[in-house]
Amino acid sequence: MVDAETQFAIEALQRRYATAADTRDAELLSTCFTEDVKADYGEQIGQFDSREGLVGHLSAMLGACGPTLHFITNTVLEPVAGEIKAKSYTHAVVYIPGMDAPLRTAGTYDDLLVKTSGGWQIKERVYTGIA
Repeated sequence: MVDAETQFAIEALQRRYATAADTRDAELLSTCFTEDVKADYGEQIGQFDSREGLVGHLSAMLGACGPTLHFITNTVLEPVAGEIKAKSYTHAVVYIPGMDAPLRTAGTYDDLLVKTSGGWQIKERVYTGIA
């Protein structure tokens, strides 16, 4: 079981990620991931094995979009050997220039989180899209 302080800190990490994506704040986005993060966002976005590569790609992709709204909810946490597994639902509304209606995506994040000197960060992430 995860204590309330840890739960709150991890929820703050998720809000930081969503806020960084929606405000196009690459510096803030960088604080969400370990330097050696392993991330798989699927075929459309790609796989990454470093914070620099992941944040650079996400920043460029989001920079080509209009306004976005990212939501992360229904998080279940499981402590595992000093780290925490987190499974969350994610939903994003993305306005793309030239499209009449926003693109809506939904899926899950399966994350492995670690506590670092900078607070909780994502060490591994797998995004599975369902819509």
